[in-house]
Amino acid sequence: MRDRDRLLVGGRIRNPGSPVVTSCLGISGGRIVGLGDEVQVRANLRSDPEVVPLGGATVLPGFVEAHAHLRAYSLARRRLDLSRSTSPEDAAEAVARVAATRPPGAWIQGRGWNKNRWPGQTFPDRRVLDHAAPGHPVALWSHDGHILWLNRRALEALGYWGEVPRGDGGEFVVDPATGEPTGIATERMADLARERLPEPGPDEVERAAREGLASLAALGIVALHNFEGIERLPLWSGLEASGELSLRLLLHFAADELDEALSLGLVTGFGSDRLRLGAVKVYLDGALTGQTAHLLDPYEPPGAGRGVEVTRAGDFDDVVARAQAGGISVSVHAIGDAANRVALDAYERHPSPPRIPLAPRIEHAQILHPADVPRFGRLGVVASVQPCHLFEDMPTADRYLGERAGRSEPLASLLETGARLAFGSDAPIEHPDPRRGLYAAIARRRPDGWPGEGGWHPRERLGIEAALEAYTLGGAIAGGTGHRQGRIEVGRDADLVVLGEDPARVDPESILDISVLRTIVGGDDTYVRET
Repeated sequence: MRDRDRLLVGGRIRNPGSPVVTSCLGISGGRIVGLGDEVQVRANLRSDPEVVPLGGATVLPGFVEAHAHLRAYSLARRRLDLSRSTSPEDAAEAVARVAATRPPGAWIQGRGWNKNRWPGQTFPDRRVLDHAAPGHPVALWSHDGHILWLNRRALEALGYWGEVPRGDGGEFVVDPATGEPTGIATERMADLARERLPEPGPDEVERAAREGLASLAALGIVALHNFEGIERLPLWSGLEASGELSLRLLLHFAADELDEALSLGLVTGFGSDRLRLGAVKVYLDGALTGQTAHLLDPYEPPGAGRGVEVTRAGDFDDVVARAQAGGISVSVHAIGDAANRVALDAYERHPSPPRIPLAPRIEHAQILHPADVPRFGRLGVVASVQPCHLFEDMPTADRYLGERAGRSEPLASLLETGARLAFGSDAPIEHPDPRRGLYAAIARRRPDGWPGEGGWHPRERLGIEAALEAYTLGGAIAGGTGHRQGRIEVGRDADLVVLGEDPARVDPESILDISVLRTIVGGDDTYVRET
């Protein structure tokens, strides 16, 4: 439908950070061709444009989800959700309810449990799952996606009951008294188990992906940076070919796919208008919720360790050098301050060549030593942050970091020192609703009000305009499309979101309730709210 001209009239059309507001916008050929006076805008359109009355609604650049796992998110919407479980026993009861509806031997998979919300805040044991579902293999991912909780039937099915694998960068936890696995696998060992878990069929994956894309469109998301690998390319290219890829997708890939990408001559930016190749992603550490984020100083209480070094500094340095030499950008998962320092050191040793269209990125950039904060801006490294992680991580940081908790999510400090922020959700770890991310960034408190009116370490709160820019232009720049997306200007792609209210004109608590009325990608509607 890109040959259809459209006229949006009667609203508040604006860019984050700009005082300029207009009421009329023209679209032709998928791009913005006019702004301002309706008569002048119409002059740039054919004589019979489709008129979209806005009724006073606000039009902003569409939201760019800068960090998500789209296939996993789509499938997670169909699986057991344990994000509200209050204890291992509560989670096991939910498993038992599902088991009652499944034939013996059928797998039960889910995600979302968080030990830091449970009494005792310790890792659960397989035996509670053994009791809940003795006839079913069970595999449950933690809230952060870095830890896997398995029952005995699952361990047997995966071949890990008699002897668990061992290696660097994670572990299968073993009960020292019995020598039996407890059912907990972390980081690289959890990834080993992931590779053996049963996969849904292609038809189920496609159906889930369509549903996932529709749900994202309903949130005002027009582009997404996907961290799932080249192996998922056939799924998304198939949807693109059928005209069902309803957003612009940047496909990042894993470090173990780098050699293949280099041998094929693939480079960052390769692809089409809707589907492009992004960066190679490397994991330097784990996550705060499981105390596997790699820290400069130990967790509290004393003796708790410094977390997990998933990839050694020298190995990461080698990836950066080889990828950039081959025209591929680098993105790195770094949560702890030690991991972030390793990443920044490597980026400083290996500046990104101008021919690569994406700047180097640090995903999460969560816990930063104050000396490293200014390095993002100085080195041109994008801080790809998910503010909604604050909802789960604020009390966890207080418990395990003590006085260092204030170094977590230093959004204002990053911005003040010249860093480019790009916001996302890490879906399915957090819900991908940008309104949640905006609220977290500007309020730094949970929707239930904790920890109080001023928010958590309020020095790092962002203003609404800065937060909106991080969710629009920031993501576009991080994705190499800052010249086409992220702002409402003549000549740019007509990738827009229409909101019931302007986020800058309501109090923070009301942001979560703002309605998404319409989402437009390339001039076409991908979502229209039913009236």
